[in-house]
Amino acid sequence: MAQKEDRRVRKTKEALRNGLLQLMQEKQINEITVKELTELVDINRATFYNHYHDIYDLFSSIEKEMYEEIQRTLDRYTLNKEVYQKRIHFPAEQSPLPLFLEIFNFLVENMEMCLFLLGDKGDSEFIEKVLNYGKHKYIKEWQKIYHVDNPELLDATYAFVASGFMGLIRYWLANGMKQSPQEMAVIAEKVILFSMKMFEK
Repeated sequence: MAQKEDRRVRKTKEALRNGLLQLMQEKQINEITVKELTELVDINRATFYNHYHDIYDLFSSIEKEMYEEIQRTLDRYTLNKEVYQKRIHFPAEQSPLPLFLEIFNFLVENMEMCLFLLGDKGDSEFIEKVLNYGKHKYIKEWQKIYHVDNPELLDATYAFVASGFMGLIRYWLANGMKQSPQEMAVIAEKVILFSMKMFEK
């Protein structure tokens, strides 16, 4: 019985999430009411309040899930010095392409939320949180790979790489995601590998 209830709760939360994202395409989040959301997805307001305090609480939960998924994605991949040294031919298991491809596929799967969070009027705090997580992870890996003992150079390099990658994502989203995730992953790989040349001796 508990398993059925859990499945029912997941379906309810998914319906509320999808409904909120649908409404966010039409209006600002501060204009969306619990009443119109629950009417849209045919769920009574009491059920909504069983799970969330208000619209912002629902939005925060979606944001939290996305952040945790991005964390898990980044944590699955570790940088390798040979990736940056062998710029043309390197084994598939060392290529950064799988990470970039997973990121762009994630953007496609969560398009509505990503358009809201990463667009020109997006959530700067969410973006900063993601970039800071990547910073702590990748600067440590760059130090191990290149033995660079210059915090300012590492910080500046990450700022350059991160802003470039974010700009690439925003360009893609703003232009209707015309290129495939695979095509964008290849472009991202070329940009990142080129940026890392400054560390080569």
